[in-house]
Amino acid sequence: IYKNFCVSISDVSSGECKPSWGEHQLPGYPFFIAITWIIDESLNSVRIFQCLIFSISICYISLSIKSYTKSKNLYLFIALILSISPLSIAWPRHIFTETLAISLTLWVFAEIIFSLKENKLRIWQIALPMIFSIFVRIDLITLCIPIAVAGFVIHTPLIAIRRGFFIA
Repeated sequence: IYKNFCVSISDVSSGECKPSWGEHQLPGYPFFIAITWIIDESLNSVRIFQCLIFSISICYISLSIKSYTKSKNLYLFIALILSISPLSIAWPRHIFTETLAISLTLWVFAEIIFSLKENKLRIWQIALPMIFSIFVRIDLITLCIPIAVAGFVIHTPLIAIRRGFFIA
């Protein structure tokens, strides 16, 4: 995307754009790499930026838990566990979709927790990370399941279906 303004399976230096239809993913991760390469055209910039996003998502879900439980100790415990988990140590150093996928999953779950606290499914706040998630990895469509469960826990079935429809 950065070099030739397309998602391609062609060699970057050729300038050609033989399209890649993303057998198992949409162009979210290549677009992410292209954005980071605007700052610095290196794989290290991708690693640093995805670590930054992952760190922010850990803080955000920890804050959602603190907001829901009113427990500073639980907030710090969750932040610590997520920070030192094998997922946070292993994936960010690789140029794979996993770091962004985990970050976006944490974002979605943080929004679910905020929804539980507010006792209403937050439509736009859930829809936005879902859009990003699906563009990074199509299999993250399965995040609709916990969203639906939260919707039915919070609302009556008719309202849950309506709010779920708006999120979709």
